[in-house]
Amino acid sequence: MNAEERNAAMDEWEAARQAVAEAEDKYDAAPDDEEVDAFVNLSDAKERLWQIEQRFSECRLPWPCTGDSGTRTGDNGGNGGEDAMKTQLVLSLFPGLDLLGRAFEETGFCVVRGPDVIFGGDIRGWHVPGGRFDGVIGGPPCQCFSSLANIVRHNGGEPKFGNLIPEFERIVAEAAPRWFLMEEVPRAPLPAVPAYAAWSCLLNNRQLGEAQNRVRRWTFGVPGPRRKVLMIETVALENPNFEYAAVGGHGGSLARADKRRIGRPGSVREFRHNSSCLGHNTKSGWAFRELKRQQGLPEEFALPGWTVVGKCQAVGNAVPMAMGRALAKAVREATEETEA
Repeated sequence: MNAEERNAAMDEWEAARQAVAEAEDKYDAAPDDEEVDAFVNLSDAKERLWQIEQRFSECRLPWPCTGDSGTRTGDNGGNGGEDAMKTQLVLSLFPGLDLLGRAFEETGFCVVRGPDVIFGGDIRGWHVPGGRFDGVIGGPPCQCFSSLANIVRHNGGEPKFGNLIPEFERIVAEAAPRWFLMEEVPRAPLPAVPAYAAWSCLLNNRQLGEAQNRVRRWTFGVPGPRRKVLMIETVALENPNFEYAAVGGHGGSLARADKRRIGRPGSVREFRHNSSCLGHNTKSGWAFRELKRQQGLPEEFALPGWTVVGKCQAVGNAVPMAMGRALAKAVREATEETEA
């Protein structure tokens, strides 16, 4: 590509970026009856921008970006700009086993983990310095918003953890990151952080090509009055196999069914299709192996010293790796686009 062709490509890229910005403005201002059309137009604009940037990568050209002086600059290494983009430092709250943080690490982020009750920590009263983290991620405990919470209350009890979303909001406000991402069950309230605009969506693990049916609400927030939409890559056709959610839920009869079915031809398939969830209160090593498979963990993943019940509960409560990777990729693209 000669200089004239490159300048033409740069102009095309600038126009595509401007189109995305205009589409975002229209989406933010769209009334409810026009929101779907506005979102489709925004998706098309971002797809066009992505296609142009792909051409830069395929031609081994430096990705265009705007420097501090406002002039066009690029990565002379010709590697798609990855070296030129700084590694983002992310704080992971309520990490547990932190499969979400693990997915972000795989995508190129540096993740620092906050305190968690399973390791003897307590986020309440814990504070962070402001301006140190690029992003904050996490999923506050969801038991009090789960449909099973009504059963617990009917029996005279209360969910083990109360509403800790305000703690997530507090830490985000203290950290003042460039963005935050919160995971919760669909029934949970949306986080509200002062001076941040939040965009939210429901995402099913099956939309990512996985067999496990697991729906979670994701909220992405950025400073300022304008929301930013995450462009999450999904599949055109769902997995023909269907599996119920693998959660750190109740065992009981499921545990007994687990023992009865092991070793029988077709038993694994039968168990997956006739249970609403895979219970964790079982001493079967098979349950742990199944949970690892469903959550996208490698077979060699181990938690030495943990009881099988504890292993199953921790893995079942985590974010599936496929979902974490999809969100990490979407966040990286959205935040790198902002930096550019």
